[in-house]
Order: sequence, then structure tokens, then C-alpha cells
Amino acid sequence: MFAFHLFRRTPSNEPPKRDSPRKATLPIKEDMEIEACCNGNVLTGPTLFYDVDGVLHPNDTGNLSCADFLTSITSQIPGLQLVMSSNWRETMDLEFFQRIFPKEIVNRTVGFTPVLSAHPYRRQREIEVFASYFGISMFICIDDQERLYEPGWPNLHLIERSRGLDTFSTEKIVKYFSEGSQ
Repeated sequence: MFAFHLFRRTPSNEPPKRDSPRKATLPIKEDMEIEACCNGNVLTGPTLFYDVDGVLHPNDTGNLSCADFLTSITSQIPGLQLVMSSNWRETMDLEFFQRIFPKEIVNRTVGFTPVLSAHPYRRQREIEVFASYFGISMFICIDDQERLYEPGWPNLHLIERSRGLDTFSTEKIVKYFSEGSQ
């Protein structure tokens, strides 16, 4: 799909196995190897890529007032892993992430998408690279910026920036993963 030298798998075509969980190197910078973007062992199971601004807090209020909706999703989909695709991954350090975000979100976040140079639909490409590298086929992303994705991309669940993640979106996301696992 993509020919980024930093994101090729090992010769066995499987992500490397580790005895102890890896901690991501934050902030994520362009040209970092994808392994440095992982916070634990990434599985091929259902995955939710999430943005922060306009999703976990409406209108950039900065208070993560909608984070409870994300924890509700994780409690209803036990095997769901989270990957942050927000620009926050480019500026925050691991201590900030662990201090600011609810523990359930921190524990379920297995990685952060790599940072690619300017591309049309950059965020979509970053998600596709991550998903392809780890063999993730069932995923959805929640974002409020439609311009970062190809028109009609089926893996995008668009969030209304002024509302943030809400009950309606939570129900749709849970239904997507529940129906897909049957």
C-alpha cells in the first residue's frame, strides 16, 4: 500500500514480539520508526483511532469533557484498542498523557499514529500506515476534521466539533464494532 522505509515489517511479516511492553516515545516526530509510536503490544483486533480537539472536548475547550464517552465505548467493547491520531501526539510527553487522560484511555491506548510529511489527507494516510503495518483490518476513526480524509472514506466517523463525542456517536461506534465482530 505504502512504501515508507520506516514502516516496513520484519522479514517474518509480523510485528516484533517483546518480553516486556514498550512505552511510546512522546512526542511523536516525523521520521520516527513506527515501533517508537507504540505503547504496548499492538494486536490485529478492533481498533479505534481517536482525535482530541473537537472530539474529546468540543470547540477546543481543553477540558476533555467528552472523554467519558470514549471510556463508555471501551467498557462496552472489551477487546477494543485505542490509537491516538490527534496532533496532541506531536507535542505532549508521556507524563502529560498519563496525567491528563482518564486511566481507562491511557491503559487502552496501544499507540500513536506516525507523523508523515505533508500529504493530501494526511491523517487518513497516517492511520492507514499504522493499520497496515500491524495488520489491523477492523477499525474506525473519530475526528472532527473531514478535510484530513478522502471524501467518503468509510472508516471515518465524523464528529460535530461544537458537540464533541456524544451519546449518538457512542451508540453508532459500539454498533459498528459489535456487528463487525459477529
